[in-house]
Amino acid sequence: MTAGNAAIEQECALDPAMAELRQHLLRHRITFCVFDMDLTVTKMHTRGALPRDPDTMRSYLESGRATDAVKTMKLCRALGLTIGIATFQREVDDSAHIGGSHLVRRVLGAIGAGDLVSDRDVVALTSSQYSEMIRHQESYTKNDMIRVLFERRGEAYSPGNTLLIDDTRRNVEAFVRIGGHGLLVEGGQGLILRNAKIDRLTTIAKG
Repeated sequence: MTAGNAAIEQECALDPAMAELRQHLLRHRITFCVFDMDLTVTKMHTRGALPRDPDTMRSYLESGRATDAVKTMKLCRALGLTIGIATFQREVDDSAHIGGSHLVRRVLGAIGAGDLVSDRDVVALTSSQYSEMIRHQESYTKNDMIRVLFERRGEAYSPGNTLLIDDTRRNVEAFVRIGGHGLLVEGGQGLILRNAKIDRLTTIAKG
């Protein structure tokens, strides 16, 4: 056992919520874990893209250090899972705003997770896709974005072996309905494992 894996085992022994997540990942043979970004990895929301001013950027990066995202990513990697990011942020990197994969990489680097997620495993929205999402906010979900992550890896789409961690219940419900697994982030403070709920379709149907 590596030092990193030993640390994960010790943390699971001390944190019942983390131990429950570990058990779920193993029991259901999860191989891919996809994280939302705003209000999941971070405690702040970009509203599509983050204004380029130092204070806002600093606050956003720091908000990523206040969640359980990194330790959850490390747990996934210790179990051999691939980690992806699917965000409704739009791809932009100009003098006024930064968003999408550009901002995701900044955050991952700042919170010490830069080596846990490859560039191909980050998917955001183009400007046209972002406009489409805004027009259909009540029905737009991340299922197609997760499909893109599989296509980039040259793998068959496999929701049954994938966990989506997201603060938007609509996204979680839609993914679970096609056979996926969902960890619903609640409380508006980013991923805090003790506040999150793992759902399957039967659970959602009863809710």
